[in-house]
Amino acid sequence: TNNSVETTIIDNDGATVSLTGPSSVIEGDTTTPYTVAVDQPAASVTTPITVTFTYSGVAVDGTDFTGVASVDIPAGSNSNTFTIDTLDDVLAEGAESFTIAIDSITDSNYPAIGADSTNNSVETQITD
Repeated sequence: TNNSVETTIIDNDGATVSLTGPSSVIEGDTTTPYTVAVDQPAASVTTPITVTFTYSGVAVDGTDFTGVASVDIPAGSNSNTFTIDTLDDVLAEGAESFTIAIDSITDSNYPAIGADSTNNSVETQITD
């Protein structure tokens, strides 16, 4: 009765990209780093993964901060960091927030890659 074994091979070629970062920054300062990461070992990232971003919120890209359009996760790594510069204006205003979100992912490492359903955006408040 124990002369054979059935084994199932699970195709786990998918990958998920996440985004984490600071919840606040003082107007005129540079944020602490945001991190974009793929949930795979660094050794399996054989070509760069390009992650592009969109911005929304009360704070406006180009007026209140200088957004980063995209970031590459380099080959041989499973994450990268970046910062966002905020712009100090002469207006006395309350806190303004912006949300940075993963827009698209360009990759040739994995047959299926997508944004993490929970960690795909970060809201950052600019405090005047």
